[in-house]
Amino acid sequence: MKVKNTIRISKENINALRNLECVESIEQNGRDITVRLKPERTDGKLEARKGEYLIQWGNKMWQRYGSEAINLLFKNPGAEAGKTWDA
Repeated sequence: MKVKNTIRISKENINALRNLECVESIEQNGRDITVRLKPERTDGKLEARKGEYLIQWGNKMWQRYGSEAINLLFKNPGAEAGKTWDA
């Protein structure tokens, strides 16, 4: 299945994360960020933390990926993900 959208969980992306249809809530506690995902929009774990990625698949479902898993998904991240890599 094709990746439709990718976003990294970071302080710089908080506003973009809030606008995603898969996000239920965002908690910021000092330097830590926890994003809670809606179960009906998510394949897999319902929480994602700072430094992890949210990926939207072609079926419009979202999934949380860690940094190592994202590197395996995109063997050449710059070319594969384009401008959405840190968007």
